[in-house]
Parts: sequence; structure tokens; C-alpha cells
Amino acid sequence: MDLQGRINNTKVAVAHALLPVFEAIVNSIHSIEDRFGLEEAATKGRIVVQVHRDRQSQLPGMPGRPAADPVVGFTIVDNGVGFTDRNLDSFETADSRLKIERGGKGIGRLTWLVVFEKAEITSQFKEADGQPTRRSFTFAPTESGISDFAEKELNKEEAVETRIRLDGVQARYREALRKGL
Repeated sequence: MDLQGRINNTKVAVAHALLPVFEAIVNSIHSIEDRFGLEEAATKGRIVVQVHRDRQSQLPGMPGRPAADPVVGFTIVDNGVGFTDRNLDSFETADSRLKIERGGKGIGRLTWLVVFEKAEITSQFKEADGQPTRRSFTFAPTESGISDFAEKELNKEEAVETRIRLDGVQARYREALRKGL
């Protein structure tokens, strides 16, 4: 697909600037359910959302200082199944139907690039044979979409974890994300 064209055709209202964060959290929930099953997902699953702010925008105590420093990105961390071959294939497939039974339309990751300049993904997971592996890459509005792809086998004791860092808020969404927690 023409990724930039697809991003241009994906609309996110300024009032819904947090939609990409919600999409990433829903992906985390699905990943946790895939790893632990529906019965144990709530007790064994873990999702952490970090807000990254620009602390350099104004000096503390300046008159007119906004209630919260501007948001520059988010990191969503989970202990779900991760970017396995199946999930990576789905990620790379336009309008993937992998999660259609869960209400997924296969376009959530596109909202990441509507509101943010890029997404950096690092996923530590277990292959089908049990071998722990780390995959990392950058997802950005380039011709291929994916760059800096790296894969490495890990030691058995490495934690299963996926980190999605949404970085670089697009100009039209900056004010909408100027919020407290």
C-alpha cells in the first residue's frame, strides 16, 4: 500500500488526539488475552502508560505557564504475547483481519502516524519453539513504513514485554494534548 496516502486518508479529529494511545492500549489488552487467556488476563496482565512531556518549554514559575507541560509522546508497555511472526505479519498487512472478531479493523496503527511522527516498537516474546526473541523497529510515514528492523535471540530469563513509544506530536494535535493526567 501507499502508506503516506493511507495515513492521509485516515482521519483523527483533533478532539480525539488520544485515540492512538487508546488503540495501543487495546492492542495491549488483546495481546495479554492471547498470552494468558480470558480467564487469567486481568490477574496476570500488566499495562503501563507513560506520558512524556517537554519540560523545557517554559521555566518553572513563569507567568502564564500552562497547567501541564506539553505532551511530546507516550510509551505503552505490556506483558502480552508480543510481536510474534503472526502479529508482525498482521502489522505489516493493510486492513488486516486478524482481530476482526474482536472488533478490530486493522487500521489502529495508522492513527499512530496521523497524530505522531513515528512509533518505536520493541518486543520481547517467545517464539513458537519457546526461544525468547527481541524484535525492534521504527514505524514512520516512509515508503516502506518500517525501518531500523532488528531481531535478536535472548536468554531464557529475559522478560516478555512489548514497548510502543508514540513520539513527536504532529503540530495540529499539540494543544489538544496539553492536559493533566
